[in-house]
Amino acid sequence: MKKTAAQGVVIVAVPQLFPTPPELADRMVALADIRPGQRVLEPSAGTGRIIDAIRRTAHGYAITAVELNCNMAQVSAMQLLAELSTLPSDLTVREWVAHSGLDPAHEISGSSVRKASRISRAGNRHLRRALYMPALVASRCDPYAKAFFENLLARNKARLQALIAVARKLLHAIYGIFRSGFKYEGAKLFPRITLS
Repeated sequence: MKKTAAQGVVIVAVPQLFPTPPELADRMVALADIRPGQRVLEPSAGTGRIIDAIRRTAHGYAITAVELNCNMAQVSAMQLLAELSTLPSDLTVREWVAHSGLDPAHEISGSSVRKASRISRAGNRHLRRALYMPALVASRCDPYAKAFFENLLARNKARLQALIAVARKLLHAIYGIFRSGFKYEGAKLFPRITLS
């Protein structure tokens, strides 16, 4: 599944996944000439780039997206298990977050330097990469993660910042599942989020 090419480039092959380049997605949507009242069906949504292009250009349309590739979840789960299984069992959830590099890094020096916080990126980049797709899917499909994501966007956070926050929450959930053995419950992971 993973191959290393010349000059340290890592190629990850996901079966049947060929993401549409954003420019091509924008062009496809323009050529589709979507009109009010039409329903849009995306039968192989993949990473959702065509849907994002539709949302950027057309508003108020009913969009139905389906991803038939069930291997995506299995690939993500295998990547996460491979990265997390090597961690010592006595680590806390904060140490997991620090190991993944999703912990905040503050740059403050006296009273003059106060830069915006960012993620430290000091940890395992493979774990961060493995959390990306599950966070993206959760921010679109899990009602609690979606509400959390949209709440962050409403607070003027950048989309990537909000997605990283969802990834960090998912890492907390995985930690809780490993320790307790209970199933995932969005209401417990996002206790301040109430669904209407």
